[in-house]
Amino acid sequence: SYLENYYGTTNEGGLSRTGTSDRLLVEWWVTNRRVEERLNGSRGLINLNQYLEADTPIANASTVNNSGLVIPSDTFEILTGSLALVEIPVTYEALIHDNLPLAVQWQSHIREVMQRLLINGYIITDFVRSTFENRERAFYLFSQADKAFERVDFSNN
Repeated sequence: SYLENYYGTTNEGGLSRTGTSDRLLVEWWVTNRRVEERLNGSRGLINLNQYLEADTPIANASTVNNSGLVIPSDTFEILTGSLALVEIPVTYEALIHDNLPLAVQWQSHIREVMQRLLINGYIITDFVRSTFENRERAFYLFSQADKAFERVDFSNN
């Protein structure tokens, strides 16, 4: 679940420096087969290139402006597949410190994208960070809860 302003909108306690305090409510499926396979080494980590080679779309690819700042996309892709990557800033804490208006823009953008995907039956199943298009990038992997994301074949990557 995506919880808007979970700690309120004031900065008491330092949890709402941008005027929002959104949080994700997570369930840790520690007895899931995928977790067991990862722990015992029979399921390796899947990297960003493997997701992209399997045609996993980036729902909200960022751009870099003339000042070198990473800007969230104006729109995001409406998805129908079983997997989707959602980009987030690599250094959000630094962004809050260096450019608060841009941090607020990112937070609003991420809220909209994540809420839309969660409402449409996606769940977050992975996090990847990698160099892509000559810059460091970070993504949550969203998987359709009712589709067999386990069947995506990454063995050829």
